[in-house]
Formats: sequence, C-alpha cells, structure tokens
Amino acid sequence: MTISQFRQLAAYNRWANARLYAAALDLSDRAYRLDIGVSFGSLHGTLNYLLLTDRLWLRRLTGEGDQPDRLDAILYEDRVELTQARIDEDNRLMAVVDQYDETTLANLHGYKTTSGMPQSQVLADILWHLFHHQTHHRGQAHACLSILTGGEPPSLDLLVFQRGGTCPDLKTLIRRVERIVCRCVANFQLCSAPSLPPAWDNVPPRALFSLRQSVFEFSTDFAGSV
Repeated sequence: MTISQFRQLAAYNRWANARLYAAALDLSDRAYRLDIGVSFGSLHGTLNYLLLTDRLWLRRLTGEGDQPDRLDAILYEDRVELTQARIDEDNRLMAVVDQYDETTLANLHGYKTTSGMPQSQVLADILWHLFHHQTHHRGQAHACLSILTGGEPPSLDLLVFQRGGTCPDLKTLIRRVERIVCRCVANFQLCSAPSLPPAWDNVPPRALFSLRQSVFEFSTDFAGSV
C-alpha cells in the first residue's frame, strides 16, 4: 500500500469512529453496558478495547503515550470522557501516519509485545494490521448497535466515506451533553444525589450523562429542548 492509502485509512478511521460514537451516545446506559456476547462483552467494553489497542500500537510506533498493561482494561467508565479520548487518539493517529513517507513504510520497525518479547516488522505491515484490527472490532461494535436498537446503525462502509458521507461532530455532541447535565442540575437540584430515583429507570433516554458518579437519563423531549 502507498502512503496516500494509509493516510486515507487514518481519515476513514476517524470518520467511522465518529459515526459509531454518535450512535453509542444515543443509547441508554443499560443498553450501552449490556453484555451481548461479543469478544469484550458489551458495546462499552468493545469501545474501550479499541481505544486501548490503538494506544498500545501508537506507543509501539512512537515511544510516547500510555502503555496499557491489560487488554481487557476499562480506560474510561464515563461515555463522554471515552468519546473525548477517542477524538484525541484519532487525531493523533492521523498525525503519526501523516509524518511517514514511502521510504519509512518499507523500513523495519522494532517494538516489544505485551509479554515483553522483542519484535521487528515492516512498518507498512504494522499499519496494515492496525487498520484491519480496528475494522474487525468496530464491526463487532456495529453489530452491538444492531442488536440493541433493532434497527440499522449508520453505515461504516469505506465507499460511503469516499463518497463524502456525513461525519458527526463529536465535540458538538459532547457540549450538548454538558448543557443537558447543567440543565438537570438547575431543574432537579441533583448535584449531590448518588443516583437517579428508581422510577426514572425506564424513561426513554436520549443520551447518558455522568455527573459526580451519577447517571442521568432523560426523555427525547427534554433533550430536544436544550
């Protein structure tokens, strides 16, 4: 593969993750964390795993960043924090790939496995594995959305990306979440509440919002009024 193709895959990766996360933010907390039998249990576990392995490979490629010590670690319990971390990591991956050229792609790159064993592989092969790995587990996350919603999740096809398919602005979605949390506090004065009253458990949710280790779920009407 050429460097331009790898750069396209890095851009596609960011686009596909934005589509996936936008849909994930719209689930109830119960659905988001429900174990439905994929490799890492739930959508929550799968999205955390994808972020973890991206960080692992970027550490191997650059020598910088976090070095996760467990493949099943949950990096972020809070969905909004996980989303922000995903934005940052996707931008970082694009910047790393952008600095390579055809010569560096052909070079051997040394790194250590999670067990500490030294390895050396052609850089292009490492990137090829990285993007294939993302696609595999993103497919599992996509299946989670199908099962949990009973509907068709947003397409993650590369051809849709190449044709200019829309990309959600995750930062805008995060700001919206924060505004709704502020509205929640102002309207219901639940700043110090450890959890929402049980009667709210079945309210149709628009998104998940965490505040002081609390999960607040609101109806579509409330979310749409902000």
